[in-house]
Amino acid sequence: MDNVMTRLVRERPAFFSYAVVVLAGLLLYAGTIWYGLTYFDDNVWIQNVAWRVNNWSEALAVFTRRDAISHVFFRPLLNLSFFLNASLGHNSVPLYHLVNVLFHLLGGGLFLGLLRRLGFSTRLALALALVFVAHPALVQAVAWIPGRTESLAAIFILLCFINFVACLDEHRPKQFVSHHLFLLAALLSKEVSVVLPVVCVLYALMARRKKLFDTENICFAAGWFMVIAVCLGMRFHGLHGEPGLGEAYDLHKLTSNLPVMFHYLGRGLWPVQSLVLPGPEALHYLPGVMAAVIIVGLLVFATKRDQGLGWFGLGWFVLFVLPGLVVANFFFDYRLYVPLMGLLVALAVTPPVRKLAERPALFWAVFAVVILGLSALSLQHMPAFRDKIAYWESAAQGQPKSAFIQNSLGAAYHMEGNIARAEEQYRKVLKINPYEPIVHNNLGLIAVSYGDYRAALRDYEMEIAVNPTYPNVYLNLGGLFMAMQDYAQAEKAWQKAMELNPQDLRAVKSLINLYLSLGEREKAQALMNSVRGLVGGNL
Repeated sequence: MDNVMTRLVRERPAFFSYAVVVLAGLLLYAGTIWYGLTYFDDNVWIQNVAWRVNNWSEALAVFTRRDAISHVFFRPLLNLSFFLNASLGHNSVPLYHLVNVLFHLLGGGLFLGLLRRLGFSTRLALALALVFVAHPALVQAVAWIPGRTESLAAIFILLCFINFVACLDEHRPKQFVSHHLFLLAALLSKEVSVVLPVVCVLYALMARRKKLFDTENICFAAGWFMVIAVCLGMRFHGLHGEPGLGEAYDLHKLTSNLPVMFHYLGRGLWPVQSLVLPGPEALHYLPGVMAAVIIVGLLVFATKRDQGLGWFGLGWFVLFVLPGLVVANFFFDYRLYVPLMGLLVALAVTPPVRKLAERPALFWAVFAVVILGLSALSLQHMPAFRDKIAYWESAAQGQPKSAFIQNSLGAAYHMEGNIARAEEQYRKVLKINPYEPIVHNNLGLIAVSYGDYRAALRDYEMEIAVNPTYPNVYLNLGGLFMAMQDYAQAEKAWQKAMELNPQDLRAVKSLINLYLSLGEREKAQALMNSVRGLVGGNL
């Protein structure tokens, strides 16, 4: 057996490296396949959008509709991944988690392939790929079902960039076409991919010393222009003529969030004390500032070729972090998924790592400690994504003064049927912030469960006063009026809920049932006809 392994390592080192990366990732994340639902997957990605995947004839509809979770995003390939999960697995939660793990393994393998294409030795490329796969900042992208947003985009980003580098090396038309097709796929997975052309130019200029207006660069630029134009056209059509960008992207937020770049840099190099939902108050900048000084200082002493690749790696990190700063209120670790690759490239060309790579025994001893340490931190962080309670208790413990997080913990208790503990948690939230959205809505639901309709009505009215555009409170208010047999007010409440969120069928179904119970069949039919085009007729 030892002879077989030795021969495999010597004769097929590339195959062996990929096998090690896949096996390491599988061993690390196999347990997450049996995790449950936590946040955003339970009430959005799986349950509330199940109506979108009733039959296979709707598969192509993901390319003509808004994003499943927001009217300002257009991510059809991400939606398609959830469509396939729901259709093939009948909303089996373990299958969702399995797909997340497989995406991560593919991402790790492609990162290894990129490192080899960039000229790193098999030994160093394998070590860096294992660091990537084991890094605790990426746990959220694997163990949390919505985290596949990052890993799926990373797969197409890597395929796009690998083909770009290959085309620069070999000048084959197939690679040129593949590069642009994968660019389109990346753009249809997540908007952050829009920086890919800039990343490619940066690589050509800094790592390959090409001129900006080189003929090859111009040909690539023409292709990028066409791909982005196609993507914008699809987006415009999918958003029904509304660009949606103004609501999602705030350049003023970018300037205020720029220091967060150092937080992410620090998380990349020193990923301890991971939080599931880090807000502005949980950010730390000093480790990132120190890391920036150290990396830049080391690159100054690198060889000329290594310097170009190192500056490119830092540029990759910065460019892929930037788009998230334009939209972020919470600074999830999983947004490091793609930027971390550039950071590892920059570290790999520093003189200490280059010297270390020349001494195999010491090299593997050092990297074994690093990889095992990162794996231990990842295993420590994973249980926070086991289920709703674990997720929100972890978040609440990390940020005890966050009213939003404490309220969400109360909602988790509420959904698990622990009404007394949920009410206690909601009262705690109001002490932190009396105007926190959704709290009074949830207290209203508890009052209804007690049969105290007057208290419920008071809580719903207080919720509307502080949160007038929250559709669920009108949905619940309509249910309360139905219980009070005030059908006119129930109709108004559900109409308001439908106006605020036309894609949520709960208000539509409630109104149809109300009209049918009152014998107003024409109203019910008219409402069904009015929404059939939006939801595909699945009522």
